[in-house]
Amino acid sequence: MSDVHQRTSAQISRRNLLQLFALMGISACTRESTATHPLAAGTSTTATPQSDDTTTNSTDSKGTSADVLVIGAGMAGLAAARDLQKAGKKVIVLEGRQRIGGRIWTTQVGGLTIDFGASWIHGVTGNPLTDLAKQAGAATIAVDYKNMARFAPDGTELTDAQDDAIEALWQGFEAWRQARVEAGGLDPSLRALVDKYASTKGLSGIDKGWLDYMVAAEVEHEYAQDAAQLSAQHYGDTGEFPGGDVIFAQGYGQLVDLVAKDLDIRLGTVVSHIDTAGQGAQVTDSNGQVWKAPQVIVTLPLGVLQANQVQFQPALPQDVQTAIGHLGMGVLDKFFLSWQGVANLPAWPKAHILGRVTQPAQDPWVEWLNTHELLQVPALLGFTAGAPALPLESQPDAQVQEQAYKAAKSFFDGDLPKPSAFGRTAWGQDPFARGSYSSVRPGGSRADCDTLAKPLSSRLFLAGEHTHGEHQGTVHGALLSGQRAAAQVLGAG
Repeated sequence: MSDVHQRTSAQISRRNLLQLFALMGISACTRESTATHPLAAGTSTTATPQSDDTTTNSTDSKGTSADVLVIGAGMAGLAAARDLQKAGKKVIVLEGRQRIGGRIWTTQVGGLTIDFGASWIHGVTGNPLTDLAKQAGAATIAVDYKNMARFAPDGTELTDAQDDAIEALWQGFEAWRQARVEAGGLDPSLRALVDKYASTKGLSGIDKGWLDYMVAAEVEHEYAQDAAQLSAQHYGDTGEFPGGDVIFAQGYGQLVDLVAKDLDIRLGTVVSHIDTAGQGAQVTDSNGQVWKAPQVIVTLPLGVLQANQVQFQPALPQDVQTAIGHLGMGVLDKFFLSWQGVANLPAWPKAHILGRVTQPAQDPWVEWLNTHELLQVPALLGFTAGAPALPLESQPDAQVQEQAYKAAKSFFDGDLPKPSAFGRTAWGQDPFARGSYSSVRPGGSRADCDTLAKPLSSRLFLAGEHTHGEHQGTVHGALLSGQRAAAQVLGAG
């Protein structure tokens, strides 16, 4: 292979690595204190984030009443509960899974620790997660976003000239899109705008193929959503913290453990009904148990709210229901292939990030993380997003593993043996998430997130990454939303 192409014409954005290799982090070190799902080498599995057989630091308390109930033990719920407990409130956290963390999920595949959920700190300067990582003693690893190599499906590495042409094509579209955003007017889907651009510019053949590839790699993977379901105006207008982005050497679960320490967390408690019509809040779970508190914070993911899995009495206000409908919950799935312990491996690619320039609708394996280069582990982490990701979720492990393996062979000159271990996610089928993270649909805006951030009453409050307009779709957005909800509860008395 030729030398790695250095992307000097346009760097991958901070958000792009959140979703491009979204929710990713791998280590050769195991963590006994976090959620684990050990797999022997040579096995494959569909990851089941709701059923990891992990104990947590939840208490054995039998009480069902508190000052505040928190629904969900993801980062938003844990952050809210921690702040309220520090303020002297008795808090009970109700979690449907048999583990804490929500869409942060540190587990194992083939003896290697991997984050099948979130794992990035996006912008380390001023980010509250940076302080948490220091408190937890969590080692982090920076990724060089420019260190990328692209390949054709047949394994031919793209030349510098081809790389530059792809980048120039994308920059041209983005400039055209931004001009239309600044001019105002209707908010079409990103897919509609891409097709209009291609028609206006007379793009066809390889140029149109390159544009579709970039839509998948730069946007659909970034926002875990199909371009037809993304607002062309608002998909890229979130805020950012300065500084570089990092992943965790031993998993994001270290931060979850820290925030959850000493909290009263009731696992396996699936909430079905939330009643705030009276003087306080009554929460009923799937077993008929009633939990009571003067106030309740609901951190259920957007996908769960959209599926109406939990009934609210009274019904959520109309503006809140409208805002929920304006937002989208998409899918970004991960596919981990490890060659740990396999002999006679070919020379490994040298780039941090590996791209396959394909037609994503037919060949969705467009972006990969090279863990060998970053962590000296002979493994690759692939991603699929949007509409092409959904059919894979229902296919058997062996069938999906074979597809991923064939795609991975594009990056190697020599023969690549079969992997010794394989793991995958299916976030769209997870009943406690209904997707990976939220985004803005055509006709929606960040103002919809702000609507969800307001107290619904003196008794009912929402939190979660979908309620933080500036940092939607991020762990720090979830953390900040939980802290905001706790402050709202304390302010409401």
